[in-house]
Amino acid sequence: MLVAMLFPSCTKTVDSNVVTVYDKCYLKVFDFTNTATTYSTILISPDKKSYVFTPGFDTLYNEIPSGISIAKVEAFGTGYLYSPTSVNLTTGNYFTSFIYNQSNNIPGIGFIADDLTVPPPNYAKLRVLYFLSPGATNYPTNVGVANATDTLMTYNRTDVDFVRIAPLTSFSNIKSSIYSVFANNSIIGVISLTGGRIYTLVINKTANTIFAYNLYINK
Repeated sequence: MLVAMLFPSCTKTVDSNVVTVYDKCYLKVFDFTNTATTYSTILISPDKKSYVFTPGFDTLYNEIPSGISIAKVEAFGTGYLYSPTSVNLTTGNYFTSFIYNQSNNIPGIGFIADDLTVPPPNYAKLRVLYFLSPGATNYPTNVGVANATDTLMTYNRTDVDFVRIAPLTSFSNIKSSIYSVFANNSIIGVISLTGGRIYTLVINKTANTIFAYNLYINK
C-alpha cells in the first residue's frame, strides 16, 4: 500500500493577489532495493513544495505538478538522502519511478515514461524489468516470458538497464495468454496476461542463481 504525504498542495501563492496553478502529471513509485532499509522518493517540484512517497506493492498513480523536479532517495529512520537527480515530468503524462540497487551499494533512482494506450483486442501490453539484490553478482542476465506460440525476451539485462537503455523499458504488445517467466533459460514462475490490460513484470536476482518475480498492473 502506498503511503503518500503531499504537503501542502499543488499550488503556491506568489503574493496575496496572485495564485500560480501548475499543470499536472502522474507518478507511480516502487522500491526494488530488496533490503531491510525502507526508502522513500522525495520530489522537489516546480511549485517548490516537497512530495514524499513511500512505495509499496501495486502503488497507484499520484497527481503531482509537472515540469522539472529534483528527485532524491531518503532512507527511513536515518533521513539520509541519496542520488539527487533532475527529471522532467511532462504535463499530462504518466511515469514510473524506481528506487534500485547500484553497484556501489548506494540506492539509485530512475524514471521511465508509461505508455498507457489500450493494446489491440486479445492483446496485453507487457514490459520486463530486471533488478539486483545486494550480494548478488551483477552479471548480464536474460529475462522474459514465453509459451508455445509467443515469446517476449530481453537479453543481457543488468540492474541499471532502465537508466542506460531507454528502449528496453518500453511496453510491447503480446497475446493475452498464460506465460512462463524465464531467467537465464530457467522457468521461475507462471503469469496470466488479460487482454486490454497493461503490465510491468519485475524480475529480481536475489542471489547468484536465485530469482524472484512480481507482476504489476499499470492499467
